Amino acid sequence: MIARRSLYLLAAAVMCLSAPVQAGSASATMNVTATVISTCTISSGNLNFGNYDAIGTNATAPLTATAQISATCTQGATATIDIDAGLHPSGTGNAQTRRMKGTGATDYLTYDIYQDTSHSQRWGTKTSGTTRPLTGGGAGTPVGLTAYGSVPAAQSAPVGSYSDSVSVTVNY
Repeated sequence: MIARRSLYLLAAAVMCLSAPVQAGSASATMNVTATVISTCTISSGNLNFGNYDAIGTNATAPLTATAQISATCTQGATATIDIDAGLHPSGTGNAQTRRMKGTGATDYLTYDIYQDTSHSQRWGTKTSGTTRPLTGGGAGTPVGLTAYGSVPAAQSAPVGSYSDSVSVTVNY
């Protein structure tokens, strides 16, 4: 009987040892955050006027050309596009005139850049024009804009190649 009682006690002890032990638990809250920043990118094609015929076609008509600008901003970004006065402006402040430089020290051909096909709204704060608001797009969708260039008629300029470089900037 003692052996049987010992056997029962031994079986009970083994069952206690093999019974699952209840583990405790605790929890915490993890805050997850991110900030979407306002950012934009911009690219621009070249404004190539081609040949200026000072005594023929362009004696009475301006020479025109267009260039494409593409800007991409994050959704909700407020942005404007600006074009500066270039490397060879004449005048100061808001009265600056854009000019392409020729090979001679005083060889210039004036031109301007506009926001519209009728050439009534100059483009660029440094040339007494305005910036252009960037509308549409967002979420990484590019917005295409056209820059309308014009070289005024009846300019007297020596034969040669003329060039300038302007900065096209997206401000956001």
